Amino acid sequence: MDNCVIRAVASANGQNNRVKIIVFEEFIPALLHLEKFSHILVFSALKITNEKTEPVPYAEIKENVMKILTINSKTGEIETEGKLYGKFLIFDIKPYFPIEDRVRKCISSGISNTEDYLSFEKLDNYPINSSINSFNLKYCSIKLIGKIEKGSGFCRIRISNDYLSIIDRISNHSHIRILWYFNRFDGERYRKITQCDPPYEKAPRTGVFASRSPVRPNPIAVTTCEVIMIDRQSGIIEINDTDAFDKSPLQSRSAIN
Repeated sequence: MDNCVIRAVASANGQNNRVKIIVFEEFIPALLHLEKFSHILVFSALKITNEKTEPVPYAEIKENVMKILTINSKTGEIETEGKLYGKFLIFDIKPYFPIEDRVRKCISSGISNTEDYLSFEKLDNYPINSSINSFNLKYCSIKLIGKIEKGSGFCRIRISNDYLSIIDRISNHSHIRILWYFNRFDGERYRKITQCDPPYEKAPRTGVFASRSPVRPNPIAVTTCEVIMIDRQSGIIEINDTDAFDKSPLQSRSAIN
């Protein structure tokens, strides 16, 4: 599996730290109960590259935390406070708790943090004037940079040879944030589902954009991990754990700063 195909679920337009998201009609049911959260995690495409040798263009996916201002669950409009500028395509929306990515005893660029906890911040922030001109684009492909390997007593990331330079950019950091793919839920019968029943007692039926369910239009997953050991020659990053399955495809990574 060298790449995975994803489809846009919404468009967005951002300026002056305000982002208006318009969820496409077929995915509006996925917003059910999202208004109960204060923040969302948005996965958007900053750059889409057309390569003549590929059937669909490649998308560079980035994540961004946004504060919810208003949600209209009938029209699919979400007003947020965030740092996306220009026009964007959105490929997934998840509920976000501001405390969830805070880590203890974090080391960034070789320097130990003096605070008890340090929050996740992106090292490569969004370009101010990025713009995607065509919202008619339905499908994109994500290049996979490696895979997650799990077994008895170990959990590690194996980076493909073409992307080994990634290791150099995270070698002085104690924690990383990885984007991976729920490949076991990649079938169309899963990806057309917009609502789910959360596994909690008396929990109401919920839109998948208000849940972390792996069954969603684009099965994108994200995990914050502690780096245990790095072997650049073998392309291996040993991590403490992740809820991914063995051989889950890896999409991207960011250091925690």
